[in-house]
Amino acid sequence: GSGRDGVLVNGAVIDTTPASNRVGAGKVSLDGANDYVDLSTHVADFQSLTGGTITAWVYPDGSTTDVIFEASDAGDSNSRVALIREGDGALRYFVREGTTTLLDVQSAPGLLPIGTWTHVAVTINADGNALHVGGSALASGGLTYTVGTSTTRAFLDDVTNLDFVAWGVHKHNPDDTEYDDEFDGFLDDARLYSVSLDATEISGLAEAIVVVNSTGDGSDSSPGDDTCDTGGTNSEGDPECTLRAAIEEANASTVVETIHFAIPTSDPNHASGLWTITPGSGLPNVTSATTIDATSQPGWTSDPVVVLDGTSTSGVSGLRFLSGADNAGASGLRIVSYGLDGVYIDPAADAVTIADNWIGSDGSGASASGNGDDGIDARGANA
Repeated sequence: GSGRDGVLVNGAVIDTTPASNRVGAGKVSLDGANDYVDLSTHVADFQSLTGGTITAWVYPDGSTTDVIFEASDAGDSNSRVALIREGDGALRYFVREGTTTLLDVQSAPGLLPIGTWTHVAVTINADGNALHVGGSALASGGLTYTVGTSTTRAFLDDVTNLDFVAWGVHKHNPDDTEYDDEFDGFLDDARLYSVSLDATEISGLAEAIVVVNSTGDGSDSSPGDDTCDTGGTNSEGDPECTLRAAIEEANASTVVETIHFAIPTSDPNHASGLWTITPGSGLPNVTSATTIDATSQPGWTSDPVVVLDGTSTSGVSGLRFLSGADNAGASGLRIVSYGLDGVYIDPAADAVTIADNWIGSDGSGASASGNGDDGIDARGANA
């Protein structure tokens, strides 16, 4: 992020196979040999960081020790900061300067299983360090500190002469000839922050998010696989995720909690700064704690830019939140021209949040384009 792009090295590739995607339409595939993602051109930006966050989704393919992230002085084989998946599935964070280990902490085994996506993070701040798995901080009592304690602060600034930063490999020397602990599997949404994220921010990164990238109306090809994909492509040639498919996937998945939007301007139903979704029939009922967040659509400022138009439907509501949709919600939509309600919230769905939407207004917001019954028919407690 922030213009600090990595470089795919030695055969590292972006894999876009929909069935194995985690966040968005692709992820980095590493073969456990010597490929990695190199960030070394930005090393000067990282050298002085006294605290921060290293976070990623990981999908290991084997039972070897795999480096997730490393920043090191490649001039020696000792000095480095590393986030590691151990062969037994433990998460480990390690900082050494020269021959002096400053911090070495790891979790219990089995938290990062083979063949499964798991979100991991380490945070370092003035209070010390914390490991996070699946969006939650691990209790310090369940961690093993070989060196240091939970109050030890050790980060990138503690290794002098950093000259190598990468995802997926440990490098022994500056000549690109010696590598070790190469990651075998997939990495996705890997991030390095200069600040220590709080618990809510870490949890948010660990949520499974699907991204609507088309105004089309196709269904999800395999609901429950944690990937939104109709089997077709959008206007940019990427695997297509429609709002219908996203709701189907969220209902069927045990992990998908948020629906974001990133529909390109090349979409055929984009005009005058608005993207119009016109379902051919009623959208699926929302039956899980899913947040439909159209404020994430590029172009959003304060007025909704994604239009949900019910012109082609008959006798249905725009969005329906039923049993199972406790704590769900929708924001950033213009919902117009439905035969029944703009939004219907069943009595069995509690604490549903509907905010920052225009319901029953035309694209300009200046005149009515109403729905047949209520704008919002809220029957759940605390809706």
